Amino acid sequence: MRKRVAILLGLFALLSSGAVVAKPAARAKQSAPEREYAVSYAKNYFLAQNGYEQIVRVKFLATDEAKAIIPANKLMWIANLSDFSCKLGAKNQLSYVPFSMFLYGGEDGSLGSVKVAIEWLGKNGYGAESKSTCFFQLKPDYTPYDAIRGF
Repeated sequence: MRKRVAILLGLFALLSSGAVVAKPAARAKQSAPEREYAVSYAKNYFLAQNGYEQIVRVKFLATDEAKAIIPANKLMWIANLSDFSCKLGAKNQLSYVPFSMFLYGGEDGSLGSVKVAIEWLGKNGYGAESKSTCFFQLKPDYTPYDAIRGF
């Protein structure tokens, strides 16, 4: 009986330490964590950091009109600034978790008509989680501008 208890306690300590016991074949299938933060029109997502300092996948979509106006090398700039500005607007910045970004507009062919929408989850002052959306308009230097909040 004591032997069984010692074995179970040892197994519990091993599992609670974070060690993962896997078969050799399963280990070969595990891939390295993705570290690609780049935003591109070819992918439908990019990686960003949330308020919990975890890396999350953010769904990325853009209309054909927006793709024609915004060069691919400016996408990361727009995504980072929009994400950061949206996080600053959250009541509880530590709970900010972005999950989608959408570039739309641009029907008239000008950069000022392109808009950015970021959907995110966050908690209010009472701890209730809710979904919210930030909307930005692009300025000529490709920086997002929120006309409602003034930044």
